[in-house]
Amino acid sequence: MNKIALGRLFKKMEDQEGHKMFVVGDTVPTDAASGYAKGCIFINTAGGVGTVLYVNEGSETSCDFNAMGAA
Repeated sequence: MNKIALGRLFKKMEDQEGHKMFVVGDTVPTDAASGYAKGCIFINTAGGVGTVLYVNEGSETSCDFNAMGAA
C-alpha cells in the first residue's frame, strides 16, 4: 500500500471531538502542535528501523510524538 492509499484510509479516523487518531506522512508532527488525539499513531513513510511508528504521548492541545522503536 502506498502513501496516498494510507492517507486516504486514515483520513477520516478521528475521535469524537475531531482530533486525529492516525496520521501518515514523511515528517513527524512538531512537539506542541494541536489537533492530535492522545495515543494518535503516526506512520513515518520516510522512517527507517525504529523510526517508522510514533505515538502521541502528549495531549490534544500539545502533542509529543515519540518513536515506538525496535526493542
